[in-house]
Amino acid sequence: AMTSPFTVYNTTTTNQIAGITHSSLSGDDKTQQQQRQQHIVVNHACGFCKEVYVDLITELRRRGIHCPISCSDSINHGESTHNIANPFFEKMGEDTLCVVAHLCSSFHFPQGQMIGIGHSMGGAGLALAEIQRPGSFKC
Repeated sequence: AMTSPFTVYNTTTTNQIAGITHSSLSGDDKTQQQQRQQHIVVNHACGFCKEVYVDLITELRRRGIHCPISCSDSINHGESTHNIANPFFEKMGEDTLCVVAHLCSSFHFPQGQMIGIGHSMGGAGLALAEIQRPGSFKC
């Protein structure tokens, strides 16, 4: 049986948020310690899901980026809560902050050191999170 390089996580705000993390630490202890000092959070655009970034993760690994990379499904997308009556744009920042808090806790990672990457709606979620809690992201 083939094992997945991804770890699945679920976290809850007012919504159930499903996500995956790919952790590919390599090298000696010092190199792995440096890799743990970064964590990339990737948010997808409206109509997509977290798996759209699997090829990006593969390419980043090929280029030598080995820090943990996490992607989550926004609500009404993929494996997260589906509720058409739920105005997910209003909750994107809160949901993103919940994911970041979960990842920081799970990886023993300091708040404010995450690197956020988002396309369209995903970028808006990252921006809203930073507005709601300044200093949530390194960049």
